[in-house]
Amino acid sequence: MKLASLLLVTFGLFACAQKRSPEAPPPQASEPAPATEAVPPPSSPALEQDKAKEAPRGGGASDEMAPAGAAPTLHRRVGGEVTLGEAKVSGLDDGVAKRALEGKRDELRRCYEKELLASPSLKGDVDAKLSVEKDGQVKATASGIGNAALETCVAETFEKLELGRGRGQVTVRITFAPES
Repeated sequence: MKLASLLLVTFGLFACAQKRSPEAPPPQASEPAPATEAVPPPSSPALEQDKAKEAPRGGGASDEMAPAGAAPTLHRRVGGEVTLGEAKVSGLDDGVAKRALEGKRDELRRCYEKELLASPSLKGDVDAKLSVEKDGQVKATASGIGNAALETCVAETFEKLELGRGRGQVTVRITFAPES
């Protein structure tokens, strides 16, 4: 009896996993997904069936919980461009520092796109100053755009850098602009 129940449950899960909505094409992998903003969902029979089972979850730009039985939230893409200015490096390997900064561009874009959801007109320059201690630990500050959350995210992103051991300084201007 238990084996028969197990087989029925397994078959049911397999059948559910094989169902595909003709309206939804399979997801395509391309580049990191940009931040999104909540927009009202369209109606569909599949969504109506799931309303009774829907669990609370976050919705887009806020941390509010969706009410039980609410339809899932669809999202609008919000994109941002990040331009790193010429880094001024002292006391460290110039090439290593510049490659490490460039390697954080996607993370900086995620910081910016998150803030674009709340402030769609946000754009400008952030000046970042990094101090590297003898043991390689990076301390960073960022200022200039007038958005504390973005400046904090930039500083925290740069504090994750590994620039090698030895004392040094790096300064760089980052320009943030909404995608055109």
